[in-house]
Amino acid sequence: MNKPTMKNEEKESLKINTGAVDAQTQPNKVNIMNKIFLWVGFTSKSEQEYWDYFSPKNGQPQFCFDTDLDWLDEDFMGYYYSNDTDDLKIAIENTPESGLYDIMYDSCISKGIKKANAMFYYTGNDIDVINENRKYNDLTFIGVFDWS
Repeated sequence: MNKPTMKNEEKESLKINTGAVDAQTQPNKVNIMNKIFLWVGFTSKSEQEYWDYFSPKNGQPQFCFDTDLDWLDEDFMGYYYSNDTDDLKIAIENTPESGLYDIMYDSCISKGIKKANAMFYYTGNDIDVINENRKYNDLTFIGVFDWS
């Protein structure tokens, strides 16, 4: 039995329709994940309570309500929670860009955060509403960092 095959034109049409990007044919595409929004701190919440903040309630996670996001793509999120340590450096080292560790650490210290058992970050450009005077899942918003 012969397998059906696609013509090159059909393959290209499929790429366009699905939004797929081929880095070899479109090398100048810009990575949209060029910002890291960072929250760090010490939480007394249980591990389950911490994770519940990112679970859908009323159709969306509480994180989306707090940051005015329409939806949450977990591929753009990073999380850290520990019952075993409150070492700020370990929390920061769970972010994706090692070149930013020192500036992130200094930013935490400048906000009075010297220990942390939890951290989360969001990468992207679509968060417009951040209230620096409130806690997000018990954590402090540290800042937005350029990520290349």
